[in-house]
Amino acid sequence: MEILTPTANVKNLAVRCGWTTCLNDVTFNLYPGEFCALIGPSGSGKSVLFEALLGFHRVSAGSLSKSTKAIGLVPQKDELHDNISPKEALKINAYLRGIRQEKERAVQSILRQVDLLDHQHKPIRKLSGGQKKRVSIALELLSSSKLLLLDEPCASLDPQLELQQMQLFRELTSQGRSILISTHKTHNLHFCHCLLVIYCGVSIFYGTPEQAVEHFHVKQISEIYGQLKKRAVRDWLSSYHTFERSHKFLSRSPPPPQLKPPPTSKKTSKAKNILKRIENANT
Repeated sequence: MEILTPTANVKNLAVRCGWTTCLNDVTFNLYPGEFCALIGPSGSGKSVLFEALLGFHRVSAGSLSKSTKAIGLVPQKDELHDNISPKEALKINAYLRGIRQEKERAVQSILRQVDLLDHQHKPIRKLSGGQKKRVSIALELLSSSKLLLLDEPCASLDPQLELQQMQLFRELTSQGRSILISTHKTHNLHFCHCLLVIYCGVSIFYGTPEQAVEHFHVKQISEIYGQLKKRAVRDWLSSYHTFERSHKFLSRSPPPPQLKPPPTSKKTSKAKNILKRIENANT
């Protein structure tokens, strides 16, 4: 079996923001093909962790290593030009990234991935919140990012759109990408391979969603937030160390991601080849 290298490997990470320690003991690893959710109360350090992964903060203690420089960020607030269409936005982005050959086919392939073909000619201002978020994601897919960070990607979405977004993220990992989202929405976290819980700048749990429910003694993940204030951070950390010694989640060796089967049509095959050329051009 192929041994995978973590896309992101974080161990006992500490980050200072001025005179304040924003992250004090964060440990997790994320492998190719994995979809992970980062949850925790507001002010726990989720945004700081994203910024550290992007290289915006100096590591005060511990270690942070990444196997790729191809990191994409989809911010909570979509930074899009409202008066152009999704197709135009992608074509402009492709031009700025130096993608010249068969640009039209590449754009169409990505629009198909994020289910925007039927809306590709609409002005972005007329799209729904979920559709705008898919445009933002499409722009990052054009860069062939190996690690994709999404900040509150389901905020303000209705339950059906949230479900569709989470399904999309899970599907995108089948291409070998690693996806880390920060979110307060907990209804569809069963689509995730793993769950990272941060409380007061400390990672107090890292494991599967099913393990999280058992570890925090709750019936559903949304109840974890209510549990956190019942114990001190040091007690949660001690409890997590016991969990990790038992389950050894950090030392797991996940199998290589199951890539989608080869296309059956000639048209789809060409689109796949184009995406591969884009990926090679960006590495």
